[in-house]
Amino acid sequence: MRAVAGGGRYDQLVQLIGGVEMAACGFAMGDMVITDLIRETPAPNALLEAAVKDGQSVDAYVVLADPEKEKEAAALAQCLRLAGVRTLTPLTPAKVPKQFQAAEQSGARFAIVVGSEYPDLTIRNLLDRSERISRPESLVTDLTGG
Repeated sequence: MRAVAGGGRYDQLVQLIGGVEMAACGFAMGDMVITDLIRETPAPNALLEAAVKDGQSVDAYVVLADPEKEKEAAALAQCLRLAGVRTLTPLTPAKVPKQFQAAEQSGARFAIVVGSEYPDLTIRNLLDRSERISRPESLVTDLTGG
């Protein structure tokens, strides 16, 4: 294992690479050394893995059922993100079943369907398959319960 951090004086370095004579100092941190140390220590490793898993979780996936409502769906996704709801949207046009498949694969808890009924939205709980209707102004509360 190497040092976690190190440094020193490098007075000749600037002149050596073609510059003027100048006093210099520097340091570096060994991020990989720290990562190895965390991975080899059970309690910090468990915290790291939990943080990575939490950082990758998705709360909601916006399903675009009506391509004419693309702007509304994008605005809705932005509002959710601003409210702290981790939200994904389809990046390319896709049929609704493919979007639900992507929502499942992302691990999202909810799929929010934006269709021709807009501003009525369908919220599908992807864990228990229940559905309910919401509207843009109450969506965050309906998703977070608060």
